Amino acid sequence: MTYIETEPDYTTTTASTLLALLEQQHTTLPTGHEELLKHREHRRQLEQQQRLCDRTLEEWRVALAHRWECEVLGQRLYLHIQTELRDYLGENAAYLQLVAPTPHSDAVGLLADLRRTEASLLLMQPRPAFVAERLAQLAAACHDLDEALSWTSRAEADRRAALHAMRLLEQAHQRLCEQTRRLLNEYAGARSPLVFS
Repeated sequence: MTYIETEPDYTTTTASTLLALLEQQHTTLPTGHEELLKHREHRRQLEQQQRLCDRTLEEWRVALAHRWECEVLGQRLYLHIQTELRDYLGENAAYLQLVAPTPHSDAVGLLADLRRTEASLLLMQPRPAFVAERLAQLAAACHDLDEALSWTSRAEADRRAALHAMRLLEQAHQRLCEQTRRLLNEYAGARSPLVFS
């Protein structure tokens, strides 16, 4: 009989070793079949959860890339409108600050500035010729960026939830491996367990 001494952090190799040993010895151990079924089910759950983690990570990356595209388009539109307003307003810097405030620090700030600019242009009298087209562009940019921020937030929450569930499964699997190791050593009557590799 081979005895197993494992470290507190169970690696994939340790879990595979235990599973291989159970598959070889499950008919000779009193609870071997039940332990084997538990390990197989844990392995299945871990593999399934890993696939979910991979999918949520990819979804989060896609959402981030889309958000970045929306931010870049929104930023370009914002700067373009500021340039047009400067050209139209000339030296009236105070009014320009009201209509197109100072730059934002992040995507949420950009969305707020785009909305503020949209509201300012709606109230602007008299309106320059370019305003009608810019209002349509601002409405679309605000909608797209808002949707992108929501998607990124959902994707991040899904990714974190999947990682948390994976950590819980890994901890449960570590406990199962420790329990199985003890059972195997008790069954074999080991006083000083040997390392199985």
